[in-house]
Amino acid sequence: MNYKQIVEKAQESYARYFKNVEPLTEKKTNDVVVDRQKVEEVIAQGEAHMAAINKIKEEMKKEATEKAIESEEKIFGVPEATESLDHMTNDYVAYQEKLKDLKAKLEPFLLILIKVIYIKTIAISPFLYLKNKSVGVIL
Repeated sequence: MNYKQIVEKAQESYARYFKNVEPLTEKKTNDVVVDRQKVEEVIAQGEAHMAAINKIKEEMKKEATEKAIESEEKIFGVPEATESLDHMTNDYVAYQEKLKDLKAKLEPFLLILIKVIYIKTIAISPFLYLKNKSVGVIL
């Protein structure tokens, strides 16, 4: 191969490779274009939407509070229900005090009983060992 053939083949290869490539006519940039007016409109729409949501939220809160007050008046406004609830609460408090007193009275006896059982177990265990040939049998 001579020099001319090499150049021709290189030109053909170049033409094949770059035949679909468009020439660069203008300089491309990656700048972001922002329309300030549109952005401000979107922000204003968002603020109006949030104001409407907050208004609805306040109305729902007010309505729920009114309904809660009405239902409370219906349930606890009846004298029998209030008296019954007071009676149940007073009974509960009285029983809790009785349980506390009973526990305080029984605690010393329970400690003594546990000590006695422990001492009897220690005293009897050698005899149980000789009789049953097992260790740690507790009555």
